[in-house]
Amino acid sequence: MKHINFKLHDKQKEIQNKIDKHNSKYHIIRTGRQFGKTTIAKANIINWAIKEKCKVFYFAQVYSVSKAMYFELYNILATAELIKSSSIADLRIILNNDSEIHLFSVDNYNNLRGLNADYLILDEFAYYPENAWEYAIQPMLNVRGKKVLIMSTPNGYNTFYKLWSIGEMMKQDYTLHHYTSYDNPFANSEELDKIKQTKADLIFRQEYLAEFIEDSGSVFRNVKENIADTLKPFSPNNKYYAGIDLGRTNDYTVITILDDSLNLVYFD
Repeated sequence: MKHINFKLHDKQKEIQNKIDKHNSKYHIIRTGRQFGKTTIAKANIINWAIKEKCKVFYFAQVYSVSKAMYFELYNILATAELIKSSSIADLRIILNNDSEIHLFSVDNYNNLRGLNADYLILDEFAYYPENAWEYAIQPMLNVRGKKVLIMSTPNGYNTFYKLWSIGEMMKQDYTLHHYTSYDNPFANSEELDKIKQTKADLIFRQEYLAEFIEDSGSVFRNVKENIADTLKPFSPNNKYYAGIDLGRTNDYTVITILDDSLNLVYFD
């Protein structure tokens, strides 16, 4: 079957070259807003499916994004006369070589349990529910998984950050890609500079420079650093009282320990 060429800018080409040539199973693509992640996703979904009979899954945070991607893929593949069958209701496209392209949202990720695929693309992964990766998505790769693209703008220190950190240690299985919004040659750098002047520094660094920031929307920042000198030493002769605030959804767990004089001894 034919290969479909996509017009990529130079930085997108750098990413695509590594995807094609590196043997890494996991490619973590960390970019600023409007870098061009969607084009990379479309290029790989289509050309993986064309190259061999396989099953390709695309995931988005919400259904509306997956549906929009379905129509973009359908239009490209229909123009190339590569579609054997399709279903808008199921967001599924079957190619003439029997490759399957399925598009999902992760808002009800438990419904995805038990599925498996050859290739996965996870779009804006940093905004997925925290347990979606461990409980539903990662197991899909155990049997037949060949390659997964984990793409996102950062969103604090969540699972996306954890996988990036693992990738820094396990370089044989991971390839890391980091680009800012300025790296898109079609971006208006003057407009980005104006945004920088009007946005809070932490938000700009996260959204446009693709830096991992500790909760850019938080009112309280660098708490541990600021209280380090005030912590009282532990003594076996004192009584201690601990309070735990469990962060169940999109939040952090906080542990505070006071001594019997109400001095702060531990905070995390």
